[in-house]
Amino acid sequence: GRLVTIEYDPARAKDAEANIKAAGLSDIVRVVPGDAFKAIPALPGTFDFVFLDAWKKDYQRFFDLVFPRLDRGGLFVAHNV
Repeated sequence: GRLVTIEYDPARAKDAEANIKAAGLSDIVRVVPGDAFKAIPALPGTFDFVFLDAWKKDYQRFFDLVFPRLDRGGLFVAHNV
């Protein structure tokens, strides 16, 4: 499988990428820096698992954005709902 993580904060994205590289996981984990509302539509394919940890006011918008691309039997998990 593959994992894509989207990080809005540039410094955190850079740190995440460095940690992933140090762990030897760069071939399966991709860090996408920037705005998830712009990044998600640009990602190819569907999702079998989505973990959402964002501003709570945006949860419905995120759900509406990813749910149509969630695989049958896929899982959407939201943190601190």
